[in-house]
Amino acid sequence: YEDLLDPHKVLIFYYKIACTFLIAGRPGQAIDFINKILNAEGRALREDLQAYTQLLFLMAHFDLGNFELLDYRLQNTARFIQRMKDPSQLQTAVIHHFRLLLRTEPSRHPEVLQAFLVEVQALRNNPLEQRSFIFLNPAPWIQSKLQSKPLADILREHFTSADNSARPPQEQ
Repeated sequence: YEDLLDPHKVLIFYYKIACTFLIAGRPGQAIDFINKILNAEGRALREDLQAYTQLLFLMAHFDLGNFELLDYRLQNTARFIQRMKDPSQLQTAVIHHFRLLLRTEPSRHPEVLQAFLVEVQALRNNPLEQRSFIFLNPAPWIQSKLQSKPLADILREHFTSADNSARPPQEQ
């Protein structure tokens, strides 16, 4: 079927599947789909989406505790983003904070993650960065690490509270 479909749309679909697996707490399966994207022939995926895919890859390997591989992949991803025509501030912030995480003792990870979250939230309010958050919003992932909760629970809480705030008050 892949031969009949637009290659870009197939890769976007793989990206969304990878995100879903990461949310579900199955980073190994997320990596399987990320690898399909990273190993795709040709350049069917835009440069910015390739970068977001690589950043998602870092998040999945962090979840698996693959820190040695993460260090290697981080270097490659950083080089890729540096060569981009117009990298987003979000992309460079993710690289910066992953470098800090890898160089920091695990006992100090909460400090690095908290600073990461503050920067991501500030970027979220930047109108020039809004497009970046369509493809990758690391804030819930960071919160899941800080709160030691599954990412799915963090997102469920976020959407439940957003849903409740959008509803009119119930009559009694």
